[in-house]
Amino acid sequence: MTKPWLLIISGLLLSACSNQAVYDNLQHNQLQECDRAPLSEYEACRERAGMSYEAYQRQRQQVLEDEAPRD
Repeated sequence: MTKPWLLIISGLLLSACSNQAVYDNLQHNQLQECDRAPLSEYEACRERAGMSYEAYQRQRQQVLEDEAPRD
């Protein structure tokens, strides 16, 4: 018999991994676009696209907290 909590934890871990995979793919595509950008925009483009997934998550969480309705 499978324990329900094991299935829940497994599902959460898979979800987190797939979110990071999506982010990594989007980041890779953005970096490829930077390679096609004019030299004057190249560095700024790479800087915007170079944010780690962890930094993205922290920034995203901060935005969500800032936008949350206050009682």
